[in-house]
Amino acid sequence: MPRSGPSTLSTLNPLSGRRLVVIDPGSHILKLMLVRSWAGRVRVRRRHTVDLVGEGVLGVEETRQHLESMFPKLLGYDRAVIIPQDRTICQTVDVPVEGEEQARAYLLREARKISGLEAGAFSYGFAPLTPFGRYRNPWWMTLCKREEVDEVIARFLVGDELTGELERGGLCEITPTAQALFAASRMLRSRPENAVLIECRNRMTVVAMLVNGQGCFATSLPTGCWRMAEACARDDGVPPEDAAEALRKGPGFDAPGPRLREAIEVWHAGVQTAVREWLEDNPELDLNLEDLPAYVCGSGAEGGGLLQAAARLGPLKLHPWKARMPGARGDVATYWVAYGLALHTLRRNSASLSLLPAELSAAARRRRRWRRWQRANLLLLLLLAVALGLSIVSKREQLRHKESLRDRAHQVLQATREMVLLYTRIQRDYVALYPVLQREQSTLDTIEALTALRQSHPNRAYWYVLLGDATSYAAGTTLPQALHTNQPALNAGPDVSPREYIAELCIPRGGGGPLSTLSDIVEELRRRTIFRNVDALPPERRRNLVNPAVVVSNRVYALSLEMAGEAPPPPRALMTLSVVKPPASPPRARAARPAPAPLRVQTKPGPRAPRGATNR
Repeated sequence: MPRSGPSTLSTLNPLSGRRLVVIDPGSHILKLMLVRSWAGRVRVRRRHTVDLVGEGVLGVEETRQHLESMFPKLLGYDRAVIIPQDRTICQTVDVPVEGEEQARAYLLREARKISGLEAGAFSYGFAPLTPFGRYRNPWWMTLCKREEVDEVIARFLVGDELTGELERGGLCEITPTAQALFAASRMLRSRPENAVLIECRNRMTVVAMLVNGQGCFATSLPTGCWRMAEACARDDGVPPEDAAEALRKGPGFDAPGPRLREAIEVWHAGVQTAVREWLEDNPELDLNLEDLPAYVCGSGAEGGGLLQAAARLGPLKLHPWKARMPGARGDVATYWVAYGLALHTLRRNSASLSLLPAELSAAARRRRRWRRWQRANLLLLLLLAVALGLSIVSKREQLRHKESLRDRAHQVLQATREMVLLYTRIQRDYVALYPVLQREQSTLDTIEALTALRQSHPNRAYWYVLLGDATSYAAGTTLPQALHTNQPALNAGPDVSPREYIAELCIPRGGGGPLSTLSDIVEELRRRTIFRNVDALPPERRRNLVNPAVVVSNRVYALSLEMAGEAPPPPRALMTLSVVKPPASPPRARAARPAPAPLRVQTKPGPRAPRGATNR
C-alpha cells in the first residue's frame, strides 16, 4: 500500500477513475486492498495484510492508531468495510404488499420482530429480488445491532468526516460478507446461476446461496481454518501457528491425522447441513445437493489442500474459486471477499444494500456529487485548454501564411518595379526608332503602289495624273508631311487611314465609257494582295491638285488605295510607379502590423505620334 495519500488533482482527474480502499477485518488479520475503477472495470492496485496478533493490535483504538502510523494518508481515500457475517442476520422475506413504500414499512416491522430491538437499536438494509420458488415478491433483508456498525465506524472513521472537506475521502460503504461474496461470484469463469458460495476464514465459515444468479441465503458457521490448525497441531505436536502455516501451504493436508480428519469432516458436514436445510425449506426450487457446485475462497482455500482432503466427502463437491482478479498476482484466494466488496461498492445496482448509517450515506453522496462536478469542471478546463492550444496553432499557421504572402507580395512588387524600369527603357528606345520605321514603311508602300499602278492595263487609253498618301492629299499637297512641324496640319477626317494612298487618273472617252473602264481598273487592283481595299474616293474628300493642262476636262477620277499588312505600332504611354497611402483608420489600442502599401501603375504621355497614326 502507498505511504502517501492521493493528491487533489489525482482525485479529481477524470481520467484517473475512482479509487477505493477496501478493508476486510478479521479476528487475526486485517486485509487492505486499493482498487481503481475506470470504464466499468475494477482493477487492483495494491494489497496488504496486517497481522493483528503479531503486531499486538486488537482493540479499536489500537487498530486505528496502527493504521494511521503505517499509512498516514491511507484514510484520505474513500473506504468500504466488511462487517463480519456472524454479526448480521440475512434472509429472504416474501412481502405480501405492493409498492416500495409499503414494502419497506412491512420489512421494518419484520426486522423488529426478528431482532427483538427497537428501530434505533439496529441497522438494516433491504433490496428487491426477482421472484423464485414460492416467493412472489421477495426482498433480501440484512440487519445487525447498531453497536456493531458503530464499532466499525469507530475503527475506520476519521475525525469530523461528516463536516470535513469534500475533497477528502470518507467511509462510503459497510456491508456483510455474504453481500461481497454475491458480487465476487460475477467474476467466476463458469458464471453459475445456482451455486453455493463458501468463505473459510480463521474463526468462521460463511455459507451463501445463489439462486437464479441472485443471493437469497447466507449464514455463518463457528468453525474455520484455525480449528483445523489446532487439530493438526495436536496430531503433530507442534504449535498451532506452525500447523496453520503448514496447512496454508498445502503439505499439512497430504497425510492428515485423526483429529485433523475429524475437524475436516465436521466442517464439511456443517456446510452440507446448512445448505441441505435451506433446500428442504424450499422444495419448489427442485435443487439437489449433489448438483450444486460449491466454490470455496478464503484462508482455507490457500494451497488447495482443504479441497483435496474434502474431495472424498459428499455429496457436496467443493471447487476452487476459479476467477481472474484484474491487477492482482499470485494467490488471491483470501482477497475475493475484499474484491467483491469493491465490485459491490463501485457497481451498485438495484440488488445492492448497505448498512451505512444515513448521515454517512448523505456525506458519501455529497462527496460523489462534488467530485463529479469538479471532474466535469476539470474536464471542461482540459477541453478549453486543448481548444486554446489548437487555436494558437491555427493562428500561428495563419500568421506564417500571411508572412509568406507578405514576402511574396514584396517579391512581386520588386519584380514589378524591375519590369517597369525595363519596359520604360524599351519604350524609350522604340520611340527613338519609330520615325525611321515609319519612313521605311511609307517608302515600301509607295514603291509597291507605283509598281501596281504601272502594271495595270498597259493597253488602255488612260493615264495617272496624281499619286500621294491620304494624309498629304488631305493637307493639299502630294509630298509627305514632316514628322516634326510647328504648323498645324489640316484635319484629314476620321476616315483617313495612315496607309491609304490617293491616285487620280484621266480616262478620255472610250468604247465602253469611262465608268466601265474605271470599274475594270478597280476590280483588277482589288485582286492584288498588296491592297486591302480599293474603291472610288468620295466626293467630299476630293482636292483640286492636278494641273488642268495635263488632263481632259471632266474626265479625272480619284481612287482610294488602302495597303494591306500592319504598320509599325506607335509608342505607348510610359508607366511609372507610385505608392498610394491607404486611407486613415481610427486609432486602436494597440498598433497593428503595418501592411504593405498598394502598388498603383500610372501612365504619362510618350512622344507625340505623327498625325493620322493609330494604335494597333
